[in-house]
Amino acid sequence: MMRDRDPWFVWSLLLGGLLVLIGVTGYGVSEEPHFTALLPSVLGVLVVALAWGGDRAEKPDVGMWGVLAVGTLGFLGSLRGLPDFFGLLTGAEVGSPVAAAAQGATVLVCAVLVVVVGLELRKR
Repeated sequence: MMRDRDPWFVWSLLLGGLLVLIGVTGYGVSEEPHFTALLPSVLGVLVVALAWGGDRAEKPDVGMWGVLAVGTLGFLGSLRGLPDFFGLLTGAEVGSPVAAAAQGATVLVCAVLVVVVGLELRKR
């Protein structure tokens, strides 16, 4: 029998998995892959691990704060790629379209993650 899950947990698993997908895809389709393309995947694995641990802990707030911290770091760390991402969206030529798309997607996913988990923490 499946128990009801907290929304933060479900969102963390989904968005963490999406971060893993962004990193692996960015690394796989890049003409000259660099290990830094896998950073969104590292963030995603951390988010999933913290959410999983927080869901099983006596006090899930610890996991929530961990997910919030990783999401915030991912958001702030990927902000520098936003000019290239917007350039890509407007048709401008960018140095690495794959990297620009991956960084832009990482910013968006991390922003949603921070908002969702932050709102759940605020309810507690």
